[in-house]
Amino acid sequence: MKSVNQEAVEQDPQQLHEDLHDIWGNPKGLKALTIVNHTTLGLRFMITGMVFFLIGGILAMLVRTQLAMPDQDFMSPEI
Repeated sequence: MKSVNQEAVEQDPQQLHEDLHDIWGNPKGLKALTIVNHTTLGLRFMITGMVFFLIGGILAMLVRTQLAMPDQDFMSPEI
């Protein structure tokens, strides 16, 4: 009877790598939103922060453009 360690040594290294990736790799598609890996989660937070920073910057530039000269009304109050 073979032990677990002997089976792992005798297995093809490429197949072993694929098996480990299937078990420990990040899921694809919508399941990727369930990842709790700290690296992936940190990247997600950084990307989200940058997106909101850019949206806020664009809105700030629109407000500054409207306030640059009197009676500018290219932007409605509903924005």
